[in-house]
Amino acid sequence: MDAFAVLSRAGPPRRRRRPRRRGRGAAGRDPGAIRKVYNLNGLIEPTSRGDFHGPVGQWVEQIAQVHREHGMNGFAYWPDGDHERQLGVFAHEVVPAVRQALATP
Repeated sequence: MDAFAVLSRAGPPRRRRRPRRRGRGAAGRDPGAIRKVYNLNGLIEPTSRGDFHGPVGQWVEQIAQVHREHGMNGFAYWPDGDHERQLGVFAHEVVPAVRQALATP
């Protein structure tokens, strides 16, 4: 599983991309079977204040972008506050909307 302490929506640092691709091929594993988890830190809130600080629709677009452009296929949400409510909104509103967005070509 790939892990990055900090990762912008621009993707993994260039210096880490090539060695990981070589290692996957050398190990004989299907690259599609490897889990790449993106740690999401922010707040789901009515007004946008930047990446992963905004309304549900913004979160859906940003998560779908990270998946499509960088192959991230797992997401762990660490809200900045109001944890119980934030996790509920993430689970009941963001996750289903992301699944629907990714199911549409």
